[in-house]
Amino acid sequence: MFRIGKKLVAIVLVFLMLMIVITSCNTNEETNYSAKEIAGLILDLYQDEELPEFAKYYSKVGEDSENYLEPKQAGQLITGNYEEIAEMEEISEYAFIIPTGHHAFEISVLKTKDVQNIDTAKQLLEKRLEQKNDPNIRLYTPDAVPLIENAEIHVKNDFAILLATTDNDKGKKMFDDILAGKVSLLETETPNIIVEKYSRNDMYLIGGSCEDGSVITVTGGAREIVSNSDYGYFLVEVPILQGNNTLTLTAKVDGKDASEKLEYEVSPQEGINIFEDKAELATIVGADYQNVFYGNVPYFTGENLLNDTQINDIKELIQNRFSKLKDSGLKDTEIIYMIAPSPMNIYSELMPPEYNQNTENNLLKQFSKAATEAGAVVLDLTDVMMENKNGEYKIYHKTDSHWTDYGALLGYNKLMEHIGKKFPAAKPRPVTDFNVYNKEMYLGDIFVMLELETNSLRETSSFVDLNFEAPGVSDTIYTGENLCPNHDVNGYSHSTGNDKIKDLPTAYIIRDSYGGVIYPYLTDRFSWADWGAWRDFANPLNLYDIEIKNPDYIIYIISERNIENILYQQDN
Repeated sequence: MFRIGKKLVAIVLVFLMLMIVITSCNTNEETNYSAKEIAGLILDLYQDEELPEFAKYYSKVGEDSENYLEPKQAGQLITGNYEEIAEMEEISEYAFIIPTGHHAFEISVLKTKDVQNIDTAKQLLEKRLEQKNDPNIRLYTPDAVPLIENAEIHVKNDFAILLATTDNDKGKKMFDDILAGKVSLLETETPNIIVEKYSRNDMYLIGGSCEDGSVITVTGGAREIVSNSDYGYFLVEVPILQGNNTLTLTAKVDGKDASEKLEYEVSPQEGINIFEDKAELATIVGADYQNVFYGNVPYFTGENLLNDTQINDIKELIQNRFSKLKDSGLKDTEIIYMIAPSPMNIYSELMPPEYNQNTENNLLKQFSKAATEAGAVVLDLTDVMMENKNGEYKIYHKTDSHWTDYGALLGYNKLMEHIGKKFPAAKPRPVTDFNVYNKEMYLGDIFVMLELETNSLRETSSFVDLNFEAPGVSDTIYTGENLCPNHDVNGYSHSTGNDKIKDLPTAYIIRDSYGGVIYPYLTDRFSWADWGAWRDFANPLNLYDIEIKNPDYIIYIISERNIENILYQQDN
């Protein structure tokens, strides 16, 4: 027992020694903080003071940057001689924040490649301090002399810092707190502004690229704008007040400090008619990069609600249509209205506050109830879109007015689940037959209506590749990297069919532009399908043609904002 006890004690001692070594290693471990970040946070402590204009030089910037310090200039800065300094090879990062004129305020930070060489960094800053003792400062700005006389150099871990400030103690405390992990050092990248223009007389657009995950905040206008970026892009529309407005934009990633502030001096204009000229196709800029056409507004606010007489007229029209079909021998033909809700109704929380949603009723609900009571089938996709609105894959593009490939796939599943109850062979294909992915593309038609260049901003949206051969599908509806669908690809009047699967139904399909995206999924689900041209959805229904073709289904595939165009559709 005694021997076992000694072994146990020995094991514990070895374990404790290992822990001491590990702890020691962790304590002396080089930090991941950058010299630029440290210098910037310390400088922020003095922003309320009257500071001189600064030149800011940072390592790891391009030679075309205003912050680039040419090696020989670094030598002149440190030793006074325009030549490269061999000791700078020991420095992994640097940040020099120095006055551009005869002033003494300075914050300079050096980070060594190896903590063992920290004395080299200290010596370089000592030489820099000697250069600061410039006779011109004593002659022209004597008030700055105490900054030189009281300047301090501090060393900790792999950093050396020179402080020539009005209060070195608070600068040193910040330096110590940073390296002790008590201060957030990570600063959100400053956005790259690409769009800067008036969208209306009293509206100002600012957009561009930013660090992924940034929240964009703009103050100084008629109201504060807060908007999440989307895969590193953003666009905000800021209402402005009468007179001069100083707009301030910042970006902030969770866990990091806000970016550098960007300022814009703006005031109301005259003659900016981008919004007015586009009418229903004018762009409403929402939060989180979510944008919609103005034509969606009545469906959102309830401005186009029907009265009882109009509702009865719709019922009568659909009932008469069924009677005509039965008189023609098509008593089993089913009429299906599949309607994709407006993204404005799905993402209501992202819309500007001047648009108030009618949550009690809207035209889609009224039409669905009336058409169902008249004997038609209405597949209102609102619920399925709400269930998937914040998933991994977008259901609507944010810069284009159409649903995504994935949103259309959700509609396909809903439609074919219904039809598959009567025709099992037509049930939706398994999910393994569809490859869903995200891809960055150029902006879509909504942003085009803001008169933006198609290659100015981008959007990462959701697309689907087929893992099967779809009859009648020869090309993608997208052209190159353009997010705007090319409706000419399959938008003409024609037929498709699948003769390889038995017991498939037949369909007569009426569609708007949403039909172009869902088209590839449907062509093999029918033994034949007659596709009307995508712009013909509001034209009179050709009952004579339908009688000849005798389809199992008459299927409408439309977006919510086209309901008004089919309300009183006549029959030929």
